Amino acid sequence: MKKGYLYLVLAACCYGSMGILVRFLSTDLAPFGQTFLRLIIACALMGAVTIQKKQNLLLKTKSDYLVILIMGVVGYGLQIMLYTYAIYHSTIGNVVFIFSSYPIITGILAAFILKEKITKNLAIAMVLLFCVLILIFNPTQLGQYLWGNTLAFLASTCFGIYVIGSRVLLKRGYSPESITFWSVSIAMLTSAFGAIFLEHQAIHLNPFNGMLILIFGVFNFAAYYLTNKGFLTVSAGTGTMILMLEPIVGALLGLIFFKEIPTLLFIIGAVEIIIAIYITTVKIK
Repeated sequence: MKKGYLYLVLAACCYGSMGILVRFLSTDLAPFGQTFLRLIIACALMGAVTIQKKQNLLLKTKSDYLVILIMGVVGYGLQIMLYTYAIYHSTIGNVVFIFSSYPIITGILAAFILKEKITKNLAIAMVLLFCVLILIFNPTQLGQYLWGNTLAFLASTCFGIYVIGSRVLLKRGYSPESITFWSVSIAMLTSAFGAIFLEHQAIHLNPFNGMLILIFGVFNFAAYYLTNKGFLTVSAGTGTMILMLEPIVGALLGLIFFKEIPTLLFIIGAVEIIIAIYITTVKIK
């Protein structure tokens, strides 16, 4: 269990780095184009790890292939598309607020689908997290930006579906390597579809952007691989709460690379997120 917590903390650090890399690349590459390129790297790395560990890539049943298809298309590929378009139809604060509620959505989905119990600690942490999200992002005019906010909610639900799918396949005996390879490969094809049919920007790579894409691919590979390894022993509700370390890591990197000083409200919210994670992972005596 403790090793699972460590994997998810490291995964959160990898996710937190992605916002910085997206910002560096956003001036030259469209969202789906850069996603497709980094997923090529992630897929190649995951394939190498899977081969090195001699993991069997064949799944046992048609239902297992259906689960992995949903993880790749819906849980990852569609999630990216929905989040991107949500930004275009709502405020950034609203979108990030709604998307960051995925631990709550995932906990509820896990209770219904996986029959994972929502413990007293987890329920307290969920309520605290909801209050923190309101404090940090100060969402406004949720009704006015109904379409964009709905897309953000669906994107958040998609990530929850990815986590649920991972837990289902892990319980069926599949390795984190096989699950990550399949889901990233399918997500790569989904992002290629988005780049071809939803974007009209040619891909031009200079040496600097090429290096960033390579780094991005490595972090993308590590993030999802560590996520699936973490959920091997950690429940969906608890695990997604740990992943909420992502915005804190992102804020620290923003301070380092872009001199963005976090607001007092964000610092207070970050402390409360850490408290919520502690409540979730440590038994109250």
